[in-house]
Amino acid sequence: MILLTVVFINLTFNPLPNQFRKMAKNSTGSEHSKAQYQRPITSINPEKEYDSIREESLKLMEFQHKTLTTQLTFAGVFFGFGFGKDAILFLVVPPFVFLLSIVYKNYKDKRFRIAAFIKNKYESKDSPLSWETYIHIQSMGPKINITKIFLKFGIMGLFLITSSLGLLMGILNNERSPTVVALVIIDCISIGCILLLFTMFNTRRMRKNIEVNF
Repeated sequence: MILLTVVFINLTFNPLPNQFRKMAKNSTGSEHSKAQYQRPITSINPEKEYDSIREESLKLMEFQHKTLTTQLTFAGVFFGFGFGKDAILFLVVPPFVFLLSIVYKNYKDKRFRIAAFIKNKYESKDSPLSWETYIHIQSMGPKINITKIFLKFGIMGLFLITSSLGLLMGILNNERSPTVVALVIIDCISIGCILLLFTMFNTRRMRKNIEVNF
């Protein structure tokens, strides 16, 4: 199940940027192509670089949304088959949701790193660009508002509620057996890891760590 999940995620999200996929494809070509990629880059067009990394940031945001959609879709499938045929499938939901939460946080971390790069390299005091700086200030500021509360607890709640429902329905609809007990333990660990993941790697802490290590 875990192997199939990993394969599905790789096929669905295809997280490599277009330029990397093209390089990988051309790496099997002629020696001339290989030598071409080995040439040192002497100059970089700032506008093209900015457009490229902004596009990559938007792609990562899209992958985050796809992760949430995949979670809800597969959770619905597991719940449907759990009610209809095999109740043991309820207990598969929490580990699956935990794997998707790792994928979601990974995309978020990469997006924050791109934002930090843009803010530090392109958004100087004399630059007309200021969006990432504005978002950073709003995220790191002490003021609490509805948007911050939703971003902090909304996504985490979605992962926790989905996995907790799977655990609850699995306990209620399965007779006690060694397999069920083992899955319940795994589910509890998965839910605890989801809570730990979103607590330790919240938006404020992630941005702060990236800024320090940039």
